[in-house]
Amino acid sequence: MTENITFLHNNVTSQKLLCDLILQVQKDLQTTVDSDIVLQCTTPEELVVELSDYLYQILNSTNVARFSVFLYRVDVREDKLKALEATDVENYVQKVVFLVLQREFLKVYLKDKYSE
Repeated sequence: MTENITFLHNNVTSQKLLCDLILQVQKDLQTTVDSDIVLQCTTPEELVVELSDYLYQILNSTNVARFSVFLYRVDVREDKLKALEATDVENYVQKVVFLVLQREFLKVYLKDKYSE
């Protein structure tokens, strides 16, 4: 989890980028998992915790198809997923959260940079 938070602190340099990142993650969760999902987070730490909780719930509900569709929607590279080494589900989810946040941040950053 520390790796995820460090990544966000180092890269999300404005409140606007953080808000856009939260909205992007929420939009992708709503599109693929449940349209009623509303992220309540306001800090990078809360985003990591909330996203981890949602992904853990999806995996534990035996709804692996939704998990896969979410990762496809976010556009997490398959080779990166296959390269993950995890000892348990919680560890795996934390590593997936990192990949998701990296990809979502890239989308938000590029949209912000080139929309000016």
